[in-house]
Amino acid sequence: MGVSKNPRRYWSDLKKKLKREGFQLYDIIVQLKLEASDGKKYNTDVANRETILRILQSISHPSAEQAKQWLAATGEERLKEAAGELDIIEQAIEKAKAKYREEGYNEQWINRRINVKHIRKILTDEWKNRGIAKIRLNKGLMSKNRSRQSRNCLII
Repeated sequence: MGVSKNPRRYWSDLKKKLKREGFQLYDIIVQLKLEASDGKKYNTDVANRETILRILQSISHPSAEQAKQWLAATGEERLKEAAGELDIIEQAIEKAKAKYREEGYNEQWINRRINVKHIRKILTDEWKNRGIAKIRLNKGLMSKNRSRQSRNCLII
């Protein structure tokens, strides 16, 4: 951002400021041995992107202002994108409801159907997040003699 006469002191003061603001760096920042300009390796504070962006917000220096403005503009852009995505989802839901109404289903059935689809999406997204590649019903397990519960076994 700017040139400091004593960068270590500046970093130390900034960490104290962040702590006063309620941001605990101790749990987030780690030290790695990185090579310095003198060729020696020194323990250096490192952080992930989110933490660095948060630290940037606390820097009170004129040269940091441009980066802060960029962050604000990017955040605003992302919020607009998210709002647009929500509009698309809402339109898709209304389109599905209209289709079900045309097919003669009542509002209670339609709302349940939309809710089930939503819950199924949440569930399958969670499976993806947990690394479960494919889940399917094993049709070979189904027979007339088995109970409904055993017919719907998940094979992972």
